[in-house]
Amino acid sequence: MNDFNNLCNAVSQIDKVFEDNTAKAINKNITARNWLTGYYIVNYEQNGNDRAQYGAKTLQKLAEQLNKKSLSYRNLKTVSTILHRIQTTRKADFGVYFVRVRVKQANFRNFTN
Repeated sequence: MNDFNNLCNAVSQIDKVFEDNTAKAINKNITARNWLTGYYIVNYEQNGNDRAQYGAKTLQKLAEQLNKKSLSYRNLKTVSTILHRIQTTRKADFGVYFVRVRVKQANFRNFTN
């Protein structure tokens, strides 16, 4: 019986460690995805200008085209707003924020421009 209890404890500990590691990895990947998504949306909308074109409805069109719950209009709005605020903060010299992500088959640069 003692061997069985040891087996249960070992399997339980392994499960907990890998479950925790999985959650951390997912959180890191979602954060990187959100930064990249916000970066591309803001740059697309601004097209090199300080302000996006009013009424372009880019986020609604993008959400409809992608048709994914994780990339809904609300989520796209959130990630683009966060990145825009960080860029605005950076321009005011309150700090520099950047993300480096290496993605296969694409060359992304440091987001500090």
